[in-house]
Amino acid sequence: MNQKIAHLRESLILIGAIIMAVGLGSAIWIYQSAGDYSGSILGYEIIDGTAYPIAPEDSKVYRRDLEHFGGKAAIVVDDFSRWFIGLWHGKTLAFTVVFH
Repeated sequence: MNQKIAHLRESLILIGAIIMAVGLGSAIWIYQSAGDYSGSILGYEIIDGTAYPIAPEDSKVYRRDLEHFGGKAAIVVDDFSRWFIGLWHGKTLAFTVVFH
């Protein structure tokens, strides 16, 4: 009976190690192949010949309108929503996979 339990324990440890290795390998592959997630872009701002994307949450008009229609809570919910959605795209997905 003890031999069966020892064999089962070794099998479970091996399965756990395989799952961990596959997860880590997947995270490395995701990180290397993914770009940074920028979400939606309103336009671009060119400074010294380099184009920088302008996201809606960076626009003062967007933030003002959001606060006007939904109050401070709408801004907090919008920030949280954009952060949470960002976890599932680009290089941040690799970190989500590793630490999950």
